[in-house]
Amino acid sequence: RRIAPFEPHLPTTRMNDGRCDRQGRFVVGGYNEAHNTDGGRAISGVYRVDTDLTLIELLDYKVRVANTICFSLDGCTMYFCDSPTKRIMAYDNYNEHAAEPSPGPGT
Repeated sequence: RRIAPFEPHLPTTRMNDGRCDRQGRFVVGGYNEAHNTDGGRAISGVYRVDTDLTLIELLDYKVRVANTICFSLDGCTMYFCDSPTKRIMAYDNYNEHAAEPSPGPGT
């Protein structure tokens, strides 16, 4: 069954990489299929589907190619990469959906 449309207002985006967190919520990031031809625009988001099927956008900025979503053992930090940036980001306090990004390894 369909839960929610993925960025229906953005025809060049699609789901790219997703994982379930330790609470069983699905987290998925988008991919701007035109990022190589539109000047590298970051227009897609990273979302979480909560257990009540509520869709929450997690970041206060957009991405081009979401990859490598994973979580710390205690579930408090989400790691994420927008591949074209070649940077891994760590989001502390992940369980509170408005988490602030902090620089991760390699920044």
